[in-house]
Amino acid sequence: MSDYIEIIPTRRGHYVYRLWAADGTCLYVGCVGERRPGRVTERLRAHRNQKPWWPEVTRIEVCTLARTEDVAPEETRQITVLKPVHNKQLLGVCSQGHSKEPGRDCQTCKRRDEQRRPRHYLSGAAKRALRRRRAGPGQAPMWFRPIASTA
Repeated sequence: MSDYIEIIPTRRGHYVYRLWAADGTCLYVGCVGERRPGRVTERLRAHRNQKPWWPEVTRIEVCTLARTEDVAPEETRQITVLKPVHNKQLLGVCSQGHSKEPGRDCQTCKRRDEQRRPRHYLSGAAKRALRRRRAGPGQAPMWFRPIASTA
């Protein structure tokens, strides 16, 4: 297990942090630097400004990691062991609040994104599914229908 300290680093790097309540409950486990080096202070500021549970935080512990590849496994290990109250991956909820299977993409968000994405970016199966949804029973897909003249 990695060493966690209560000193918050200000330099860019690869970190996993744990947020604790006064009663010893783990509230949240997060990471910085899973793609490129980042600052823990910036991430904590975002939590302070956006999360309604932030006032419950009384202690912050940070683990410094050497490589980008070490960040995600360490965060997953901490979430699995500590079962933080506010980590949504554990609850089976996506960032938009839809229920999902842990470890998988939210199917509701995926469908919504496919509908918003330009058609030339969609796979063949996604295009066919989109056509079926837009065409009513016994109707041709929307782009095969003749345009009604307004004159």
